[in-house]
This record gives sequence, structure tokens and C-alpha cells, in this order.
Amino acid sequence: MNLRFYFLLAPWLLLALPVTATDYALFFAVEEYEHMAPLSNPIDNVTKIADELRDSYGFRTEVVSNPTFADIASKIHEYEQLFASGEYDQQGQLLIFFSGHGVQEGNNGYFIPKDGDPSKLYERVIEYDYWRNKIDQIACQHILVTIDACHSITFDPNWRNKTDRNFGRRGDQAKDLVRLHHKSFRARLFFTSDGENNETPDRSTLARQFLNGLRTHRSANGYLSASVLFADYLKASAPVPGGGDFGSDDPGSRFLFFYQNLERDPEEIKTDLSDWQRAQSEDSCPAYKAYLEKHPNGDFVEPARQKLEPCEAEERMFTAWQTAKRRDDCEAYLQFLADYPESPYASLLLDRLRALNCSSVIPPPENMVLIPGGTFQMGDQFGGGSGDEKPVHPVSLTEFYLGLTEVTNREYAEFLSAVGNQEQGGKKWCLTTENANINESGNSFTPKEGMGDHPVATVNWYGAIAYCNWLSEQHGLKPVYRVSGTTVTADWTANGYRLPTEAEWEYAARSGGQREKWAGTFSQEDIADFAKYGGKEAGPGPVGMLRANNLGLADMSGNVWEWCWDRYAGDYYKQSPQDNPRGPSTGTNRALRGGSYWDYLQDCSTTSRYDFNPLSGSILFGFRIARNVY
Repeated sequence: MNLRFYFLLAPWLLLALPVTATDYALFFAVEEYEHMAPLSNPIDNVTKIADELRDSYGFRTEVVSNPTFADIASKIHEYEQLFASGEYDQQGQLLIFFSGHGVQEGNNGYFIPKDGDPSKLYERVIEYDYWRNKIDQIACQHILVTIDACHSITFDPNWRNKTDRNFGRRGDQAKDLVRLHHKSFRARLFFTSDGENNETPDRSTLARQFLNGLRTHRSANGYLSASVLFADYLKASAPVPGGGDFGSDDPGSRFLFFYQNLERDPEEIKTDLSDWQRAQSEDSCPAYKAYLEKHPNGDFVEPARQKLEPCEAEERMFTAWQTAKRRDDCEAYLQFLADYPESPYASLLLDRLRALNCSSVIPPPENMVLIPGGTFQMGDQFGGGSGDEKPVHPVSLTEFYLGLTEVTNREYAEFLSAVGNQEQGGKKWCLTTENANINESGNSFTPKEGMGDHPVATVNWYGAIAYCNWLSEQHGLKPVYRVSGTTVTADWTANGYRLPTEAEWEYAARSGGQREKWAGTFSQEDIADFAKYGGKEAGPGPVGMLRANNLGLADMSGNVWEWCWDRYAGDYYKQSPQDNPRGPSTGTNRALRGGSYWDYLQDCSTTSRYDFNPLSGSILFGFRIARNVY
């Protein structure tokens, strides 16, 4: 034989050989505690996993129930000696699984044995920093540690500095490469039931998903890799788990669960089909769950899992909600909101977020500012205003975000380039791009030279609504407005961009309802340059040039009028509701606020109102955007 050919072929011949190394699994599960509340599920959870590893993957398994600190220490030492002596296969794999209570103090995390006392963390507890190193020294080539306990992410030696909690290895789809890496490299890997230092529920979804992966995953490769177990199964847990490597792990290492060759007799195949048909006829979550429990390796596992996914998703959401309620802090509720933005708990969630004043801990969106909620006297308190600015009346508003400046030519041109200058009700959104200082060439729109930072003008109300919806979609937010022809309805619970209401606009212009006639100033001279009869400005200036008010909002008196959401009615203040008023329910024209460079000073006041047909526009009209906080 050609020796060169032999040496090239040799590695692949090795991969074709059957896997002979022995795999081991050691479980510590604690339900009874001397100094903490009891738990109900850890022993049952790990026993099911141990049985599946033994029966379907050939692991030698051992479950230590309700161990004391001495039990855990002596058992790990026992395994260390068994591997060191060669009695246990050093080329094999070892899974060490902890399930029970966990705590954190400072940068350190601890697993609590039966006799552990969380008030005395210097004795009879499993300190991760110490035992991580002890486990690393076991003379077994492949070790996977799994911790199903609160604050388990603290097992990760880099947990404080880590932003990515994902776990994976390249090449998991390349069977030969994975086996070669598994044979060649030392593995020190871990899974944790939380990836962001969240609490872990007693009825652990991590254990459930671990078992689900072992029972249902089958591939022609002949194994389930730890990274696939994490990505396809464990990541469906709530809270979201963590994973990574520690100690002497080699880059590219693997931990693999190798299937055993299980023969199926004809009667089992027949029963499998019959049970699947029964589950289909019932078409319920309990029926599909019963099928999977009875036939974990059946022919219809994948379609059963797909049918069960909505139920499991609902269960994960319920578990996450219970965790958030138990913690009852801003971080927990905001994480739940991010994970489940359309949950049935929305109204309860918003109540708790507001009660805890969570808006103060959320960074505002780019170029926007938080407008704190409050109650103010809306309308003309200064004299000289029109009749539609009266009577003065109390209004209470929920907190919201508002744009620091008006939307610019540059921003609106980007929108037009993306979707086109469409018509609505027979009128284009931007009535004339020439007067709006936007160049139009085919499907491309760009601001005229030197005009990019000026407020966009000649945009009608529908053009402002369309921009808000587009911007929401660009940021992955739920749009506020539903548009059908010229009918627009608003979902006030959505978190997308929108126009401010008249009440929101006035409250923000007056620095949170203060007694301010002009935004950002008490002096007419400060805004005179931006009003026609002050005489110096031939058009709107760049956004942000006018003095900002105490909330940081610029250009709210002068520059361009700004579209608001509300329909206009001259007598609306006589009947306006106090809480979050959104204008009359009927009417044609829409409201504008703030005045422009072309108007009298009185028209630039914080209480001045104007109205116009929403299909029409003017070189004096622009808009700024708002958003709900939650």
C-alpha cells in the first residue's frame, strides 16, 4: 500500500471506528434544606435525565439525593480518584449536574447543599470559584458541568464581563470534523439555568428542555452535541440560560451524547402509529405531550414537538411572569417586556413599571428625551390668547418620549427613498419636494445642499403618520397607527413612534407644565429672529438653533408649526377629559402647535392652536415624533 495514502486515510479510519469510551453522569439534587425553604422538583428532574442518559446514551449514572456538603465533597473526590487510577475511562465523558438552591454574594456564587447556610457562606457550601478548579483537575478528557439553581451564571469565571451568553462550537454540522475535534481536544464546558443572573423557578424549564433534547433529537450523525442541545433546546428555557467554557478547555472541544442502537419491534412501531393518530384526533397539548412521553424516540417526534411548541411557549411566558413578579423590580419587568411585548399581562405590567418609576432607569431613544408624567393647567394663563385656548383646565399625562428637535430634511428624505412619495386621498405625503428643500431623482431623495438639518416642510398630516409607522418598523417596534385609505386609528399601547397629542405637546413645551408663554424663554426678543415680524429670518433655521427649554427641547416656539395627533375642535377644552386627552372623536382638520418663522409672536406661544386639513400642507408645517416609554 502507498504509505502516503495510508497516512492520509488513517484519521478517517479512526473516525469510522465505533465509540468505545465510557461516559459517566453524576447528579446532585437537593430538595430538603436545614436553613432554606424546601424545593419540590430537583430529584425528579435529575432522575429522569439520568434514566434517559443510561437507557438511550449508555451513560453510567449516579444520583445523589439531598447531599450534605460532605457528601458532595467526598463524591467528587471519589470520582477524581477513579479517573486518576484509570478505573474510569480517562478518554470518556463526565457530566456533573447540580440542582437546587443557589445564592450570590458579591462576585461569588454558591450551590447550597442540604446543610448549607446562606448566612454562613464560608462553610458547608459549594463555592463555584473553588470547585470549578477542583472539577477541572479531574483526569477525564471531556467534562460538562450543568447547574440548575438561582444565580448559577456565577459559575462562569467571566460572568461579570460577558455580554454574550450563547454557547456553541463551529462545525457542528460537519460530522467528521466534530468527531475529530471530540477525539483530539479537552473539553471543560458548562450550562447554567440563567444567563443574566435571574432567579430559577423550582419547576425548572432547563431540566425539562435538557430532557426534551435527549429524548427527541435524532440525526444521522449518531450523536447530539452539547452546542446543539443548548441552541435547539435549552435556549427555549425561561429564564434564558448561559453557557461557555472554563479552566483547561481547548478551543474547538466537544461534548457529545452518542445514541445507542435501539431495536424496535413491529408491535412498538404499530403502537407508535396508533398513539400518534390518537394525538392528532384529539389535537391538544396534553395529547401531544402524552405521545412524546410514551414515545421519546418515536417516528412522529418532530411533528409532535411542533404541535406542542405553542403550549411550551405559553408555559415559558407564565414562568417568566412569575419570576418577574417574585423579583418585583424594574430590571425583571423590563426584561419580561422585552421578551414578551404582547403578553396578556400587559396592563398589569405597565401598572408595576409606573408604580416602580422604571422610566428613570431606561436610556431614552436616540435624539429623544423623557418627559415625566404629571398634572398641569392646560390653556392660556397669560392673556391675549384666542378663544380656543380656553378655559384653562387640569390635564394629567403619563410619561412619554419626545424628539429633541423637529424631523429634518435628511431624515425625511431617507424615508422617501425607502418607500417613495406616495399619495393618500389624492395628495402626496410631501406636497412639493422643491419647497421642502429635497431633491428628487427617480426613486432617490436627498436634501438640497446645506438644508439637511433644516426641518422638513410641506409634509401633510398623513405624511407624518406614514413616517412614524416606517420608523417604528425600522427599529423593530410595533407601529401605533393602522391606516385604511384616509382613516387612521391608533393603538395607544403600542411602543412605536407617533405624533404627540396636543396636551403632550403643550406640557412638554412648557417644560413639564410650567407657566411659560414661550418655550425656553420668558423674553420675546429670544424668539424674535424666528418670527416674521421680528424681521431677520427668511425661512426656518436649522433644527436646534432656538434656545431649548428646561427639558432640552428646541424649536417649540417658532421655526415651523408641528402636526399633532388630535382632531381639532374650537370648544374641545370645555369638555376635554383630564387623563391623557387625545382630542375629539370626530372632525376633519388636525391640530398644529408652536408657530413658525412667519408668524406673530403670539402665534408662537406654548398655548397657541392652529388647525388645517390633514391632506394639505404648507412650507410653514413640519412635525416632531413621540413614543410611549413602555
